[in-house]
Amino acid sequence: MEHITYFRRREQKGEIRLRFRLQDTERGVDKTHPNGVDLYHKSDIVAKVEDLDRLNLDGTFKDKVLAKNKAMIGPLSNAIQAEIKIMAEVYSGIKKANLIVDSKTFHDMIEAYKHPDKVESKENKTLLAQFRAFYQQYEELDDDGKNISLVFRDYQVLDGKLERYLKVIGQEAILTNDFSDRELMDFHRFMIDEYKYAAKAKYSHIYEGMMKRNIPTKQRSQNTVATEIKKLRTFYIWYAKKHDDLGKTPFERLTDAELEKITSEDYDEAICLTKDEFMKVQETEVPASLQETKDVFLLQCNFGARIEDFKKWNMGNVMVDVNGIPYLRYLPHKTLKKSKDDIETPILRYSLDIIKKYRFQFPILKYVTGKSGYNIKIKELMKFCGIDRGCKVYNAKTQSNDIVPLWEKASSKLCRKTFVDMMNKAQIDEYAAGLHKKGSGAVKRYTNMSLQDRFNLMCFAFSQPIYAVDKSLNVVDVKANKVDELQRKADALKALIAEKTASLPAAPTTQEEFLVWSKAMSEITACNQQLNEINAKLIEELKK
Repeated sequence: MEHITYFRRREQKGEIRLRFRLQDTERGVDKTHPNGVDLYHKSDIVAKVEDLDRLNLDGTFKDKVLAKNKAMIGPLSNAIQAEIKIMAEVYSGIKKANLIVDSKTFHDMIEAYKHPDKVESKENKTLLAQFRAFYQQYEELDDDGKNISLVFRDYQVLDGKLERYLKVIGQEAILTNDFSDRELMDFHRFMIDEYKYAAKAKYSHIYEGMMKRNIPTKQRSQNTVATEIKKLRTFYIWYAKKHDDLGKTPFERLTDAELEKITSEDYDEAICLTKDEFMKVQETEVPASLQETKDVFLLQCNFGARIEDFKKWNMGNVMVDVNGIPYLRYLPHKTLKKSKDDIETPILRYSLDIIKKYRFQFPILKYVTGKSGYNIKIKELMKFCGIDRGCKVYNAKTQSNDIVPLWEKASSKLCRKTFVDMMNKAQIDEYAAGLHKKGSGAVKRYTNMSLQDRFNLMCFAFSQPIYAVDKSLNVVDVKANKVDELQRKADALKALIAEKTASLPAAPTTQEEFLVWSKAMSEITACNQQLNEINAKLIEELKK
């Protein structure tokens, strides 16, 4: 027969939340229950210790309790006895089904008995199910029903790593509340060394159905893994707000040193092309297998955009201003939630040819990562062009800097860093090309520069000619256009001077006629001054 009582410690004072204990020494004492059944349940009942002093451990009144006190603590007595009755009924079902349960499962069964409408299936409470419910909020479908949210895809990638880890340790159905700080640390190590598991026949079934290029073949960097860990931490912050029963998250159970270990990121010196190296890539003849990579790389360097933005552009992003300056307008995805301001970056002359050649249809961008993706092709391009300047890279194993050729570290990120560096070297900060908005922390000297000024300065930074286009992106002769425009103005002024001269009144004889004549001569003089200025500009243009 089971024995159920509320459970309290003698030193407790004030108000406490009651815990209950169920003991059953008559249910088979065996390997599973060497000392019989001993289960605990934390209730929602809150009571004052001084009131509990008047009750027995089963909730009944002690002897000699005054009637007025019975009336006062009667509801507490009833609540305790009702909780004990529920526990007895749940335990009776456990015995009939011959189940073996621990205290947590027993507590969950009691809560399900008390609140059947709020019960969530065990399947839906697993870590994987809850994690998927979390990132579902980022889903963004296009007209064809295809998910185009990069945030959603990022979390999907982490989902795959987490699922594979849980399969490796045999805990695919682990509940969110049961995922511990030790398993979190283990997951961090698994992501770094997953290539070792992928290479073992024992785990081959876990990688069945995965695209070959997505199966890890080398160790992941700490920076990559730290980014994934931070995403998981974001999930736990969301989950903790929705579930009061979680207690401390696995992140909150870590020591400061452990948290630092799995979330810290190490950054080597900024790697970018110098202007000479950029020009070398631009001028090097490459084989057909690298031509598209070269064109895409040079184009991305023009804009310094993140690859996720660069991949989405089309001809609709290309604009032409009133002065014939072509530029590209887009909304950066990373800062979209904080700002809806467009970025407008002028198109350099070499980039116009690339845009017109491909119209942003770049097959190489179908896969950015992987064995044959854009990033690998950039390395091949840099190596072919002889971009082998030594760069310092920190080696975590030796705790020292290794010197590696630049091409080994090249990726799409090199484009953005090269753009910013070349602009800075030309004494132009990121604002000059419209790459950053106010408040990004960069120098703000050129914040209010016009598109024309940014265009001129970018052309200087990249050693590109200033040019203009028509609405169809055809390059027009800027010099001829200016000369024609000045000549038209000069011809118009000459005609106006001739007209005013012909209409001059005869020699004035009265004061009134003199005033009319003086006004006409002033207008003719002003026109002649304008004509002289235009002729001077014409001479300057023709000398260029």
